Amino acid sequence: MCLLLQPLTELSEKKCKRCGLYEKDVFKSDDIFEEWEFCPSDFNSDGKYFKFKDKEVNATFSCPQCIPFATGEW
Repeated sequence: MCLLLQPLTELSEKKCKRCGLYEKDVFKSDDIFEEWEFCPSDFNSDGKYFKFKDKEVNATFSCPQCIPFATGEW
């Protein structure tokens, strides 16, 4: 289990960002595990976004400033 409590990126207004999970290998080039568009409108009314990948990743992202985008109040 990995717990990150630092800002990973900042989302501004309605713009999306390309985000991903990457595997760093010593013997070969870095592998892309998963990539996706990260948009303020993807967050739910509690400011949470959940990302699942197979049975290997279960991540929760928090964005309190994204709540207006989820509730249509922007």
